[in-house]
Amino acid sequence: MRDIKFRVWDKINKEFSNHTNRDPFMDLSMGDIFYWERRQNEDGVYEGDIILKDENKNRFVLQQYTGLKNSSGKEIYEGDIVEAYDESENETFSGNVIYDQKLASFVFTNKCDTYYLTSFDLQVVGNIFQNPELIK
Repeated sequence: MRDIKFRVWDKINKEFSNHTNRDPFMDLSMGDIFYWERRQNEDGVYEGDIILKDENKNRFVLQQYTGLKNSSGKEIYEGDIVEAYDESENETFSGNVIYDQKLASFVFTNKCDTYYLTSFDLQVVGNIFQNPELIK
């Protein structure tokens, strides 16, 4: 059985969650993401934390772990950019990892083709948020 894990990209802070007790969290029953926000008064004095809901689902991007690791043991998530080497064609190509509803599978895709993750020895070279230029 594969692990069910997620990571969260914060569009405002432009970073992935770093697994602290202040990280965003998800209500699995409704699919809502909540996050902590520090409150300060007009003098800048800390007043406490409140929990807010990502109302329009426009701040956080939830990405699921595929259950696979690359050749160096790094977990592969949706949104990762992977590189594969095709021995028969003697070429390296890259693509973005997505979940394909029609295939009911995680795949990686580039502008031309879609490939099953398990068909290649993959290397994670980046992700769509921090390295979009890597998608060829």
